[in-house]
Amino acid sequence: MHFLRELWDNVREFITTVGSVALFFGRVLVQLPAALLRPSLVVEQVQNLIKVPAFRPAPIVICGFQLVERQARIEHTSLLCRACR
Repeated sequence: MHFLRELWDNVREFITTVGSVALFFGRVLVQLPAALLRPSLVVEQVQNLIKVPAFRPAPIVICGFQLVERQARIEHTSLLCRACR
């Protein structure tokens, strides 16, 4: 019975996620013609994304590596402390 409940929860979550994505893309498609009538604004937004370093993927990846490294240190220290007891 637990298996069926878990299966149903996964199916429901999948349908909810697909529905959310469909709504998002629907909203984008509705607004797309108005945005394409103003190409200068689209070009300006793309240029802003390129200029701002926070949106470049390299800093995000480096921060992710640092987070994983810290977590590995914490787990390593925790294992050592347990081994010493």
